[in-house]
Amino acid sequence: MEYVQQLNTFVSGGVPSYGKTFNDIKWGVEYCLANCSGDFQPLTFFRTFERFAVLDNIGNEFGVVIALAIFWTLLRYLLSFFIFEPIAKLAKLRQPDAAKYPESAWKFIVYTITLSLSCYIIFGLPQYNHIFYEPDSIWNDHVPGMRVEPVISWAYALQISFYIHSIYASLCMDAWRSDSNLMIFHHFLAISLIGFSYLTRYHKIGLLVLFIHDPTDVVLEFTKCNVYFKTRGGLLYRLHDILSTIGFITFALFWFVLRLYWMPLKILHSAGYGSMVRYSETGHLPFYFFFNTMLWVLQLINAYWFLYIVSFLVKVVTGQISEVDDIREEEVIQRNLDMATAKDNGHHQCHEVEGKKQA
Repeated sequence: MEYVQQLNTFVSGGVPSYGKTFNDIKWGVEYCLANCSGDFQPLTFFRTFERFAVLDNIGNEFGVVIALAIFWTLLRYLLSFFIFEPIAKLAKLRQPDAAKYPESAWKFIVYTITLSLSCYIIFGLPQYNHIFYEPDSIWNDHVPGMRVEPVISWAYALQISFYIHSIYASLCMDAWRSDSNLMIFHHFLAISLIGFSYLTRYHKIGLLVLFIHDPTDVVLEFTKCNVYFKTRGGLLYRLHDILSTIGFITFALFWFVLRLYWMPLKILHSAGYGSMVRYSETGHLPFYFFFNTMLWVLQLINAYWFLYIVSFLVKVVTGQISEVDDIREEEVIQRNLDMATAKDNGHHQCHEVEGKKQA
């Protein structure tokens, strides 16, 4: 019971309600409209960016990011060729699963690395604990051009370079899915958010965004690996079937808590309200509407993808599918359609037979 209370405190402690979040953000928007300059006026935007963004070392930092993006790509090719593909062949995975397994194994490793680094910064360095526990306080010491510690610079470089690599990977390496176009848009949005937050020294709220999004990706790729390993050499392995089911339930729970609960009540509240409280005191917090708009677009994508999770649950409850699979993949969609068609045809034939018997 004590552990349940501790978990509840960790999840909901200090988090405002949805109603309070809405009202606070409404105040922030109204205050900014009355006191801030227009973010979306091109001339004003570029002048403000030139004034507040830290561009002194941009050439070297950009070079490091591109080098890391190339490194990610080469490393994935090497791991796929020497480790992931031989494992898939040795395990006698089905051909579609063998083709997709290296992608999920690769992403699982990378997301685990980036999540571990985010956890180390936020929970392991005392000066950054408030990022999670008191998100509104993120802005208390915000100063234009403030120094960024090397560990945060590296965390940002790893993340933005991985998303640059991911654009190439989505086009040239990954299996194409029904939401792949949205995924590519997400990668461009992530690059814009990460790069913009770093240059304008919104890196603390950026770290919280990265931390909240990575755990679901880790669980997702772990689950997909188990989905691919369920059937090996024509045999069903019950352990991976169970792990994939547990993984999906955990993934759905994580998605709701992190992206639909913490994201609006911690991040959107902090960016929409806490930042304006700071602005009212200092007048030195630019790009309110621009930055918040990008965060809200990201949240809409999270809500859209949650529809896939709900769709999957509905299909399981209604008996349209009986096992955990990635319903975004084209061959899975077609297989489900074929199964549904076959099921309908079977019912139709049964009715015909029954009719003949009665006749």
